[in-house]
Amino acid sequence: MERGKRLAGPTALCVAGALAATARTLDVTAYGAKPANVARIYFDNALLTFDGYTPPAKVGLGQWETTAPAGGWRDDPRMPVNRAGEIAKAGIKVLLVYGTSDIAVKPTSNSKAFLSKFKAAGGAATVLEHSEYGHHPHGVEPGEAKTVMQFFIGEGEK
Repeated sequence: MERGKRLAGPTALCVAGALAATARTLDVTAYGAKPANVARIYFDNALLTFDGYTPPAKVGLGQWETTAPAGGWRDDPRMPVNRAGEIAKAGIKVLLVYGTSDIAVKPTSNSKAFLSKFKAAGGAATVLEHSEYGHHPHGVEPGEAKTVMQFFIGEGEK
């Protein structure tokens, strides 16, 4: 593809790490108002909620510190984990990669919670669960590269 040319049609979003980036990615202006512009989302050990999360003391929650809901983060509609149904209903496919031993971004309240809500709403997800992995390394094993490529190019879809 020539430099500077834009692809026609929906694109894929890649999300790894911090919730601020994840939330911006899933922000109404980026995705919600125009879900037809997004075909796929790749989450890699993504922080999808602050529920149960303890941020590094040096960093804190940044801009989110002043907007914490009185009832806690679990049901906050701004949290990407709570937008799983919306994403599924828009027909957006998801690739979810995470380490089962992640203590920084716990799978039970992030990846697994998102996946449960996403599937319950009829979403189609590809999951690469890495047992024994923590939060790092991000990414996939060499043998999973084909799965990732097929996800992005839509191979095998009608």
